[in-house]
Amino acid sequence: MKKYFIYELKKNWLAALILAAFATVFYITFIINADFQPNFTGTYVPPSLVAVPLVTLMLLCTFVPAMVFSYKMNARQTDCFYALPLRREKVYLIKSAIGLLMVLVPYTVAYWLGFIATAAKPNAFELWAFIPAYFISIPLAVMLFGFNAFIFTRANRQSDGTFFVVLYACVGVMLAGYVYVLFDCGYGGGYGDYGNYTNPSGSRINIVNPSFWDWFTYSPLTWLANKYTGIISNTETLYGVGAVIRPHEEVDLSGFINLEWLYYLFAALTGIAAWAGLFLTARKEKAENAERVSDTWFGYRIMLPTYLALGLALLVPIGGSTAMIFIVIVVAMSAALYIIYRRSVKLKLEDIISLVGAVLLGLLLAIPLNS
Repeated sequence: MKKYFIYELKKNWLAALILAAFATVFYITFIINADFQPNFTGTYVPPSLVAVPLVTLMLLCTFVPAMVFSYKMNARQTDCFYALPLRREKVYLIKSAIGLLMVLVPYTVAYWLGFIATAAKPNAFELWAFIPAYFISIPLAVMLFGFNAFIFTRANRQSDGTFFVVLYACVGVMLAGYVYVLFDCGYGGGYGDYGNYTNPSGSRINIVNPSFWDWFTYSPLTWLANKYTGIISNTETLYGVGAVIRPHEEVDLSGFINLEWLYYLFAALTGIAAWAGLFLTARKEKAENAERVSDTWFGYRIMLPTYLALGLALLVPIGGSTAMIFIVIVVAMSAALYIIYRRSVKLKLEDIISLVGAVLLGLLLAIPLNS
């Protein structure tokens, strides 16, 4: 196991070095060109200092899992790896460790070199906040990496694995959108520039954080970037509302509910479940499945009817010709995706049943939204 780890480390160190170089150059270039003001006056909006490395971190947590586990989608490489005198769980463990190093080392190098570049310029920032932002981002990144790795490895082809990651990244927004509409949640009311809020009206439950747009798998890191940008720049940003509050400004937020702890819970639950699933299913993987149809319950078989049902549930209550056009588009796209899934225009009976069942379920889910 140790020899194999050293082999993987030697094979991937150059890629990690290149990623670190790109991430660092990108971040420092942003800092050099950013508009730093010694104080916050007029209409000045502070630059998103921690957003740049955190966006880089999100990209690394997306592409690196696909890089290290792509061998599963190649029949020749799969035979080679499964012939190693190591249990598959150990192969997965080493691959995961190498992948995390390829994510965290470039991110760490870019983050702290960017911090030095920021501190070197005249500024009025709360530089101490870089420290907690970094240490909070690490476990969030580990959870996101594990989630994307698990979802990607459910596929038998790289294109399917990539599409699975996209589907799972967005399905939370669809589910949250339905729940928020069903229970009349949301942040209401108008607000003026820089946080001049009015008390919400119209909604029974007024949630500042998270809004229904914040249920992407990447949302915890996005929220962290937004929150600590506000702290570092000595302002406060309410992510769900999207308004910047100036330093020491009094804002009436009575009636709003802030559930930002859900970001951490969401990341922890999805990440822990994914890491467990990655290793618990390792031994059940079959080499002969490589490059075949990705017929898994964690892929098209669940995601396509879920998207179709939720899409119809949210569109049907809108009514009108525009909604009907979108409904037709959604149904047509679902049928097209089933063809891509099967790699044939001839769908199986279970696919047709799934399509019809999703349409019926979507219509049923739309009923309470009409009341």
